[in-house]
Amino acid sequence: MLVPIQAGVFHPWDRALYLAQTHSRSFLHPENWLSPLQGMTQTLLLRVLSSSSFFMLEESLTPIAEQKLGPGRWADFLVGNLAGGISAAALNPIQAARYKSFSLRSADANARADFVSTWKSMASAGGAAPFLR
Repeated sequence: MLVPIQAGVFHPWDRALYLAQTHSRSFLHPENWLSPLQGMTQTLLLRVLSSSSFFMLEESLTPIAEQKLGPGRWADFLVGNLAGGISAAALNPIQAARYKSFSLRSADANARADFVSTWKSMASAGGAAPFLR
């Protein structure tokens, strides 16, 4: 329940910080805050997918790690890192399109900032490369 609330509350700051870094300007620059809720749906979807995939992977990998290493800290360490790594690698392409859509309106007023349009334009411009960054 807290994941969507937390994602929604921090989304405008996350977007403003991204725009400040990519455009080399102050965090409080007015252009960073023109569309503070742009990409909110993608943020919420990614948070839900990230949380659910991590815990699903953790529950699936725990018995295997405990069988090989025995229960304890090393098994927990391995499972946590594997679950986080697999989840991050699987969600990275979606995350790349999310961040790309953050800056579309500020770069081009006619560009569509929705996820599908962003995904298609990234794929047509660079193939798989933009999604692997």
